[in-house]
Amino acid sequence: MMSIKPTVKVLSLFLILLLPTLCFAEGDAQHPINSAQILKATAEKLRLTFDDLLRVPEHYRELALKDCAIFPEGRLYPFTLPVMGYANMAMAGEIEKAHAIKQMQKLIDMSIPLTAEQLNAPGNDLMNLRNTKRQGTFLGMFNYGLSCYRMVSDDDRYTALHEHVTRLLINEFMSKDGWPIDSYPTYTWYVDSLVALASIDMWDRINHKNITAGLLKKHLQWRDKFALTAQGLPKATAYQTSRGCDLSMQICLFANMQPEIAKAMYPAYVKAHWLDLKFIAGFTEWPIGDPGLPMGDIDSGPMFMGLGATATGMGIGATIAADDQARLDILAKELGQVSTIIQTMMKLDVNDNIKKWFGDELTLDQKYISGFLYGDAALFYSVTWTKFPDRVR
Repeated sequence: MMSIKPTVKVLSLFLILLLPTLCFAEGDAQHPINSAQILKATAEKLRLTFDDLLRVPEHYRELALKDCAIFPEGRLYPFTLPVMGYANMAMAGEIEKAHAIKQMQKLIDMSIPLTAEQLNAPGNDLMNLRNTKRQGTFLGMFNYGLSCYRMVSDDDRYTALHEHVTRLLINEFMSKDGWPIDSYPTYTWYVDSLVALASIDMWDRINHKNITAGLLKKHLQWRDKFALTAQGLPKATAYQTSRGCDLSMQICLFANMQPEIAKAMYPAYVKAHWLDLKFIAGFTEWPIGDPGLPMGDIDSGPMFMGLGATATGMGIGATIAADDQARLDILAKELGQVSTIIQTMMKLDVNDNIKKWFGDELTLDQKYISGFLYGDAALFYSVTWTKFPDRVR
């Protein structure tokens, strides 16, 4: 039951498990928070981690599929999320484009057959698909990665595939007439439609077209009529209220796709979901005052007094996108404590606690900033969020 929302649930797992012993939220005059420095250092450390892991792509593929097997999207997100991180850094001028392109090619080349297998594409070839097969989660995120590549590179090796997948998604949205596309054949998370639309929006920029605007307008009209909460925030599904695990990601997406929507949504998100407990702060999974599921679920990740692991992890990117320096300072200070937290957790043998949530399929590993490969992949995107150029070339 996962989509983009749980991709960062493990980012804050280390945080949730040690909350009672940590005091993050308040800075002091002697030790001012330098958010930019923390984010830059974290992004560079993550980039070096993935550079090292990708030296032998076959080994990375094997590692990713093994370590991320517990996640339904573990066959795609460990490949696409780092593509997004490399693209962000290249577009922001933090790394050489040539290096980013080389690494992105490795990741995309691994994701193509895995996506084809997930969609049961005829002949295991995505070019043979004639529709989305109601797999909006996989196809939308995969296309987002292809779009990121073309935002950075003039190379046309994926151009035909990118065109084909984008057209499949466009046709699907047109057939829905504003309604969300299916995440999977059996259920739908509304945020997955926005990931797919964001991938089309980037394709528009690359090809100097304007298809996304009409599709997004119809979708938002549907959302305003059928899928808003009393707080004016979008529901996560037809059966759920707003959830921080996807709203943080929506802010990141809208800030590039249609900034005025992000600008309007963010204050409502903060009002309904930001919680500062003084010793810890972040975004709640459920609207403040709504108990929801007190212990969280597979989408929220572990929770503490309402604070959601996924919501707060991706909230780093949301606060960057919203230019909310005050909250970014708080989250950056939390992020700056990661190494100490992981070391402490290893000493306390927190893996026993993790097993209560994930079974035997996840254990902490000190070589990852977040303690997990999946978490580092998501964190790579979140801390490197950047504004896209209006026109690519």
